[in-house]
Amino acid sequence: MIVIRQTTPADRRALELVAGRDSASVPAGALMAAFEDGELRAAISLSTGQSIADPFHPTARLVEALRACAAGQPRTRSIFGSYRGSFATSAATQSPKIPTSTCVPSSTPAGRYA
Repeated sequence: MIVIRQTTPADRRALELVAGRDSASVPAGALMAAFEDGELRAAISLSTGQSIADPFHPTARLVEALRACAAGQPRTRSIFGSYRGSFATSAATQSPKIPTSTCVPSSTPAGRYA
């Protein structure tokens, strides 16, 4: 199962691990991430568009899905400086290669919908 959601502080270690594998740094700002079977595989900055992806797994479609979610998600700046939005897609509208992918709202605890 693939889940796409905004990252939380609890995701920091996984982000650092993926960034290290990608020979990059963790992108700045609020991040949207793709998790495959519970493992973080790719992330994109909502403010800069910079992405990181695990080179040891096929991630091109995940990064594409992240870009689509980030582009389609209405974002509003909160007083705390983070981005919030509400964008959800059904599995039927996703690419056949990632049929269970869902963009979940940032306010969803744990982001475990698909």
